[in-house]
Amino acid sequence: VDFLRTFGGDDDKFLQEHKVFGEITLPGSFFISSALCFSYLYNRKFVSIKKIKLLSRFILKGDDYFKNKININLSNDKNVLSVAFKDSGGSIKAICHLTGVDEKELKIKKDILDPSFTKNSKKDLLVKSREFYEAVSKNRGLVLGNMYKNLGNVYKITRAGSKVHYAEINLSSETFLDGSVYEKLTRIIDAGFQILGAVAVGENGKNSGLYLPTGIREILHHGKYLIGDKLLVVLSNETREENFVEGDINIFNNSGEIIISAAGVRLTKVN
Repeated sequence: VDFLRTFGGDDDKFLQEHKVFGEITLPGSFFISSALCFSYLYNRKFVSIKKIKLLSRFILKGDDYFKNKININLSNDKNVLSVAFKDSGGSIKAICHLTGVDEKELKIKKDILDPSFTKNSKKDLLVKSREFYEAVSKNRGLVLGNMYKNLGNVYKITRAGSKVHYAEINLSSETFLDGSVYEKLTRIIDAGFQILGAVAVGENGKNSGLYLPTGIREILHHGKYLIGDKLLVVLSNETREENFVEGDINIFNNSGEIIISAAGVRLTKVN
């Protein structure tokens, strides 16, 4: 597949603004959005992708880092899509389910977007977005340009012994609405990953480290729903240990419809 012709990779300003330890690094959201977009190109509909495995870092060198380096393959039965780079050995492999996407009707819980959702519950500001970006960048060398700084303040709601984390995804209309589907998905999914890292920073202090995505159990894109200019990302079922943080992520549009859902998202700590 000709990535340059399809997505214009050499002009990808998003990837150039994503650095780890001072080096341009492919974020995990790049592989996820690429898999979703290529699945759509092959099958003419968005599909469910399961069992995603990511290496934590893919270093890009030079201005022509896409040229003659990307391999995208679909198995003969169109069930397994792999995205890989020839010089890194890194890949994403996913089993793509070609049915069931339109059959699922996922709706947001009414008490999340309802203005009175804090009634009989406790709402706490877990971490401010600016503090999150500054803490991760200062302590572990992650540099995110403006294109990747999409996560709003992160809040924790506690009610009846249960808790949920959520944040707004702030998308600039000038840069977001004019972008391709690939660019939109990359930014949205990356912000979803960031809320996991923000929770780790907010719960464990500013020196909790840098977490990069290494795996996802399942991700589903509901392409029929409009994205809108402001989104809400809700994290649930998160668990944290010393070297990883894991959770389920749902991203909603202005109307409260789920546009992206991801289960079992794992971020691994990078020292």
